[in-house]
Amino acid sequence: GQSEKASILINPPYWKRDFVPGLVRLLDGKLMVDTKFTRLVGKPPVMVAGMTPTTNAAELVTAFTNAGFHGELGCGGLPLPHIYENRIQEIVQDMRAGDGLNLNIIFLNTHQWSFQWPMIEKMRGEGVPIESL
Repeated sequence: GQSEKASILINPPYWKRDFVPGLVRLLDGKLMVDTKFTRLVGKPPVMVAGMTPTTNAAELVTAFTNAGFHGELGCGGLPLPHIYENRIQEIVQDMRAGDGLNLNIIFLNTHQWSFQWPMIEKMRGEGVPIESL
């Protein structure tokens, strides 16, 4: 209610305390930067966002995924079902075992959404390691 809103205004988040990065030692002894993002994805604090046309290149997506970073395949530049599915398969076959693929699909493009979303469900059912959308 009203008191919750007043509390938010009086006590806003203190960014330096609440969001400051730290260091953690992993089980293998390596140091890693610790942030809310790194805890969420379990990877270094770098994200390669899915931006068409740059990140719809299989070589680039495979490279940053295999380097251990979180990144997305920009699916906006994959306008036909066979192009979309082939690109995903090309990346997955060259990814390290245990890694997952992150897809950036465009809801505003109804043509692409009409085949990309159902194909994600189909591929996930077949075991394709799609980690996030």
